[in-house]
Amino acid sequence: MTATLRPHTAPHPHPDAALAYEHAERQLLGEYAVEARSRRLPLADPGLTARVMETGAGEPILLLHGSGMSAPTWAPMLPHLQDRRVHAFDLPGFGLSDPHDYAGRSLRRHAVAQISSMLDALELDRATVAGTSLGAMWALCMALERPERVRSVVGLGIPAVS
Repeated sequence: MTATLRPHTAPHPHPDAALAYEHAERQLLGEYAVEARSRRLPLADPGLTARVMETGAGEPILLLHGSGMSAPTWAPMLPHLQDRRVHAFDLPGFGLSDPHDYAGRSLRRHAVAQISSMLDALELDRATVAGTSLGAMWALCMALERPERVRSVVGLGIPAVS
């Protein structure tokens, strides 16, 4: 795949903006009666820190948003996934994750590197990977390249650049 993802290389948001974002996120999750914790995990490739929102218990599932979105995109679904250990990431360059420039390699290589790094950071051998748009494309790329790390794939809508 040679499609280009618009890089997000701006510096971290101002601390007040990040606090306002987190406050709005808590309000959104409250609308769905979901308690989630947020933490930042170091990724090996790309070498940056990604934010993950976590809730539920059970088999692990990674939720990957589409381009221009972030982890809270999944808020309406989270009450229905409480029987799973949900790990909803802000992809690098989105939400509260570190900025990232997607130039320099194919989107497929970015996808495999990012999801592999996410699973490693979570200390998971494999998980179900679900996504919408760009996230669905990432999930499919990972399943094709590293099937031993993907329990199953759930794609909502049409994967990006399909």
